[in-house]
Amino acid sequence: MQQTVTCGDCGKGQVTSVTGPFEATFREGDYAIADAEYQKCDSCGRVYFTKEQLDCLQKKAAAAARAAQGLLTPQEIKAFRCQYELTQTDLESMLGVSAKSVVRWEKGTVFQNAALDKFLRVLIDNPDLVEELRPSRSKEHPVAKPARKVLPALEHERPPAKVTLGERRELAAAA
Repeated sequence: MQQTVTCGDCGKGQVTSVTGPFEATFREGDYAIADAEYQKCDSCGRVYFTKEQLDCLQKKAAAAARAAQGLLTPQEIKAFRCQYELTQTDLESMLGVSAKSVVRWEKGTVFQNAALDKFLRVLIDNPDLVEELRPSRSKEHPVAKPARKVLPALEHERPPAKVTLGERRELAAAA
């Protein structure tokens, strides 16, 4: 037996389940979702979502935004990661993104920005680069770190972070 719920806004209408078109705002844009599920008051038109419905709407809006921007799909990202036997943490480390980013991309709740998408495509097209950037867990997958050899040599040439006006003048005169 379905429970009748009175609208919390108008107090007059009945809230019923609806499946139909819905305009969802996600990041920078509005996206038409053809088959959104939500609750709607038959009197004032107020729309309500359960947590599950909101999660589903977010995934559909993210998919619409991803498609509109031509970004890799969650399935494509996961296929790439699995092809190279990378964990989600490995890929996050390679891309320099925060923890759980790849988890969210693969779930479809959020998506990568255009710059990361381009970098992922470069990695997909260049297996040698994947191996170069792979986080090392063993001697099988060494990580080349040429930049670390160069940076320490530059460290001593940098002025200290806090420099007085007098020290700046001395540094400028010495240069």
